[in-house]
Amino acid sequence: MITDSRCEQALNGSERHHDVPRDLINDRRGLKVLLAVIAAVLTTTARADIATKSPQELTEIADEIVLGVVESRSMAESTNGSWLERDFTYQVRVEDGSKKGDLERGDVIQVRAANRRWTGSDPMPPSGTGHSPLPIVGELARFHLVRIAGEDAFMVVLPNGVELSMEADLDDPTRGGDPAPPEIVDPEPTEPTAKDPFGWDVILLLLAIPLVVGSLRQKGRPRWILLSIAFVMLLGAIAIVVI
Repeated sequence: MITDSRCEQALNGSERHHDVPRDLINDRRGLKVLLAVIAAVLTTTARADIATKSPQELTEIADEIVLGVVESRSMAESTNGSWLERDFTYQVRVEDGSKKGDLERGDVIQVRAANRRWTGSDPMPPSGTGHSPLPIVGELARFHLVRIAGEDAFMVVLPNGVELSMEADLDDPTRGGDPAPPEIVDPEPTEPTAKDPFGWDVILLLLAIPLVVGSLRQKGRPRWILLSIAFVMLLGAIAIVVI
């Protein structure tokens, strides 16, 4: 049997080394949670759309910045795998001279934009979905534009190069090329038809009264005949009311 105190202390010390401190376990768990959160953020960022540009960035990128009204719009639709792609061409009339560039009030320009939508059953791969928001015909908007090389047209700065008014309905599906939702038309209220005050019950009653009065002027058999007819009419009127 080992009785040396130094040996006993050495054995006890060896046992204590095998016990992992709880603080260390908690630290390791916290590190795992932190790594999981970072991985989730990175995954979400990878799937995110193109980052919205600040007003300063839009100004620096744009060749022209104009306030204009959309006079018309055409759309070309195509598919690329599971992507539904739409290319838009707008005819825009400049209402306010260019804050950057050479366009002037009254100029009519061609402006192009595009968007796309994932239609596959699988999760959407990391990719941008194009311009948003988009204007509709008749709307006044501020356009941040870049010139398309070799063409007499402009492209909207991605992704938010169109600035709409505060009153614009951003949920309007026609902005992205979808059809407008069907209008819900309330049925016209039907006017209640006036009830005829002279129903069959009233008519029979009115006919029976003269017969009763006339029977009083008769004697014998004619009286009873008139009373019988009046009685039948009264029964008919009562039956109509009850039924």
